Amino acid sequence: MCIEVAFSNFIDERNNDLYSFVSKYFDITLFKCVPPPDLSDFTWHLQIDRQQSRNASISYYKDSTSSSSFTHELLHLKLVALGFVDTNILFLDYLQSKGGGIQVIPVPFVDINNAFAHQKFFSEFVEMGYAASEFTSDFFSYPDVDLRYFQIENEFHSGSFPNVSLRTFITSFFSARDNRNQEYKERWESLLKKLKYLNPALYAILENAWEQWVFENELNVNARIIIDLANRVEHLFNSVA
Repeated sequence: MCIEVAFSNFIDERNNDLYSFVSKYFDITLFKCVPPPDLSDFTWHLQIDRQQSRNASISYYKDSTSSSSFTHELLHLKLVALGFVDTNILFLDYLQSKGGGIQVIPVPFVDINNAFAHQKFFSEFVEMGYAASEFTSDFFSYPDVDLRYFQIENEFHSGSFPNVSLRTFITSFFSARDNRNQEYKERWESLLKKLKYLNPALYAILENAWEQWVFENELNVNARIIIDLANRVEHLFNSVA
């Protein structure tokens, strides 16, 4: 259950100009929701209407007077306003490129596109006066990379593709690249080394896509890079099936 709430608690001198800019491109509605049992009460969520692309809703699940999470979602919207392709549109483009078929390989488009977006606006977030630790709600969450790798490795050795471990492999790679907590940097880097050893070809596809994006200035290229990644992953595992 969600109820519409006012923006007043979340707009201050740090994000007022950003809100004004984003409001020129989107009609934003803010909701406070009761979290489902399987969802952290720290989670904030942004949804852009597929049919009416000017309509955007931001939902949150915790009482707060901090503007940091709201600002994070506004920066996502700013990126889209400047040309970044929203995940819903990106995924539809991918399906159309497959002739309207279904997604064959479980590539986590949401996770990849989210990491891409964060890479482009993290510095702006900090420059606005927010602490790096306020960037995401899981900043201080301990990354259990050993368990994560154990789950990936077990299924990779099963020889059955596509499977859950493939999606977890890709998500883990981009979680590592999206990490902002220097205290956990070594743990994430150790996971990257293990992933590279486990499947060098898949790792190379992901690393190539990330490097392309880091050095890319045109925001709308995110769709091309991610769709190309998905096609390369699909080709890789079709060739070993």
